[in-house]
Amino acid sequence: MRIPRNLACWGIYLMLVMPVSLATTVVECVDVDGNSSFRDKCPVGMEVKGTKKLPGNRAAVEAAPTAEDIMRDFPVVLFATPDCEACELVRDQLNGRDIPYTEKDATNDREIQGKLAAITGGVLVVPTVTVGEQKFTGYSRNDLKSALTDAGYP
Repeated sequence: MRIPRNLACWGIYLMLVMPVSLATTVVECVDVDGNSSFRDKCPVGMEVKGTKKLPGNRAAVEAAPTAEDIMRDFPVVLFATPDCEACELVRDQLNGRDIPYTEKDATNDREIQGKLAAITGGVLVVPTVTVGEQKFTGYSRNDLKSALTDAGYP
């Protein structure tokens, strides 16, 4: 099939001039404990709570959260002890991604131990990491990576 020259030129012109829409659908997923996370699709074991189509225009890019917004909304806290190998793995992962975090030494500080016990349900477990409202005990590279990515950390 032959396309007339002027029609072919018009098609190329439209491709160059028309804005590209990079719209994305975001799914809110809820786990069995009621914790929400936002993803492109829910993993096994999580239910879809809702979906939202986000526009892919310049305004959406300009309105993207800043690093300060992410740190404020999803602060990362590591409860650790100095001679804990798993704690060192968490530190390495956070430092490797240049994630700002607060470390709390749970060795002898009763106030920190009380906060840690409140997070873990009464058991003092290190490492314990919180990313916003999410909490993790022990070390799971993939779980920590997912939580940081879901929060918007680079």
